[in-house]
Amino acid sequence: MRGNDFWIRPDKLEYAENHSDEDVWIILHYAEPNEQFVFVKPEANKKYPRQRREIRGAGEDYCIFATGQPEVKSYEE
Repeated sequence: MRGNDFWIRPDKLEYAENHSDEDVWIILHYAEPNEQFVFVKPEANKKYPRQRREIRGAGEDYCIFATGQPEVKSYEE
């Protein structure tokens, strides 16, 4: 998590795409600054765009999600 969005590695979403017969969820856990769980239910047939992000000088591709997107669910959902 950086700012208000959530970064997920593309291989996690590819797993969901390749296992569309399974009920795949991605759960993100943040301990700081406040403990938070984020539940992401990727759409099996959707290709998510990748964005290059840099962490400590190393670049890596991520798929970016934000609260309010249909894939981002609450605990109750």
